[in-house]
Amino acid sequence: MQPYLYTLLVALGTVTSLGFIFRQGYPRYLKKVHRPRVFRRHITEAVLLIVFCIVMGARAGYVWLHWNRYASELRRVLQLWEGGLVFHGGLAGAMLGLLLYRSLRNVPVRHLLDMAVPYVCIGYAIGRIGCFLNGCCAGRVTDSPWGVAFPDLLGSQLRHPTQLYASGAAVGIFVLLAAIYTRSRFPGTTTGAFFVLFGTYRFLMEFLRLHMPVDGGLSPFQWTALVMTAVGIALVITPKKYVQPYRKGG
Repeated sequence: MQPYLYTLLVALGTVTSLGFIFRQGYPRYLKKVHRPRVFRRHITEAVLLIVFCIVMGARAGYVWLHWNRYASELRRVLQLWEGGLVFHGGLAGAMLGLLLYRSLRNVPVRHLLDMAVPYVCIGYAIGRIGCFLNGCCAGRVTDSPWGVAFPDLLGSQLRHPTQLYASGAAVGIFVLLAAIYTRSRFPGTTTGAFFVLFGTYRFLMEFLRLHMPVDGGLSPFQWTALVMTAVGIALVITPKKYVQPYRKGG
């Protein structure tokens, strides 16, 4: 296990995403609108709040799933350098942080999200490499030539390196979202595509992961991924009469 590398790469992914949002996302946003309603200070404020909520949500989700491991040593809940963050918990935390920020500032949330989500994928890809180095989030046993053993956690059997699959999927999703954002006319389209693509990727990836299925033969994360995909579809097909375009008449 390489817990400190895990923490370092998660932090690096966060900082990298923020850097891309400022250097590329915001200038692209300014080109899409006549009158900007999101400013750099909004990005800084929102990111600080949302990143905090993401970490808390992701950690809470992991602790909830592995409560037996922490019940007798509650101090370990705060030992993030050991690893242990759950994507869907982080997503719930992000939504909570976004709602909190929306209640504090009159900022168009769809504009802010569309600008940011492509670059969130870059940070996610880097963070998943940290998972690989830490040995967590590994997949099922495989006889494929690219199988990897994680002896510190899971023994000597070769397993699917699902962390690297996830990292590659995130890079591919970034490329698609960047193209969608460039061509989109209506706020929310890119965010909806993000939910659809990430939900689909995670649903399929779960077939290679170690989580136990529940009713219906699906894992808890697959049910969450289905909800995520449905929300994304709803955002994409929202009747355009309810959404003002980035450029009126454009």
